[in-house]
Amino acid sequence: MERSESNTQLIPNEEEKGYTNDYSSGYESGSGSSDCEHKDNFSAKSTTFSTLDKIWNEQHHQSTKEKMNFQNTMDLSSHLRYIISMPELCDVTFLIGSKKVPVYGVKAIMGTRSRVLYNIILKKQRELEFAAKNPKVQKQSKHRTHKTDHHLTIPVSKYLLEDFQKIVEYLHCGTVDISASNVAGLLCGASQFELGDLRTACLDYIDHCSRIGSISLLIPSAKRYSHHSSGKTLISVIIAASKRTTVV
Repeated sequence: MERSESNTQLIPNEEEKGYTNDYSSGYESGSGSSDCEHKDNFSAKSTTFSTLDKIWNEQHHQSTKEKMNFQNTMDLSSHLRYIISMPELCDVTFLIGSKKVPVYGVKAIMGTRSRVLYNIILKKQRELEFAAKNPKVQKQSKHRTHKTDHHLTIPVSKYLLEDFQKIVEYLHCGTVDISASNVAGLLCGASQFELGDLRTACLDYIDHCSRIGSISLLIPSAKRYSHHSSGKTLISVIIAASKRTTVV
């Protein structure tokens, strides 16, 4: 960490070291000093400058290594969580279920976090641009209201509202609470959107439940996602774990 204080030693005043400001230029010696004295004088000054350069180089080299890495991910996470709660600050809306309940997000964040979501967002963006250039589509959507020209609306039908909200929260904030009621939805979302870390966390939670004998609590969550391949796999895992528990 660079500091503002300097430990460089101060070089004493020339007068204090016996030097004067009236030394000869070398062309004439009005003070009676010899050429040898001038050479000694110059040699002493050169030594002083060499010492200064050495001290500066040592301290500069040391300061480049003294760095502190500061992170405040808690504030960042809370600010991002606040952003997705404000529709005015978001540029993509997911309409969840038959009631089309909106869940808001930021395209740039979601697209960089998931390659799958990036492709979905890009496809919708191109559809929107095509519609803006097509007169027939413009006429059909003349009476429709749009928030902005770049705001996307994406329907989502295969996730519960609460579970998809958790997936969006994880994408933006990097944190999520996994529980028996949402682990199946999070696992399916992690598999579909290729979120490797979240998928690993869900599998760890499932393994933990299996080890402590509470895996049966995951059955309702797993049944809600029996249409998803990861949901079917989870049901099989629960059944297998239950059989082992029964045999024991």
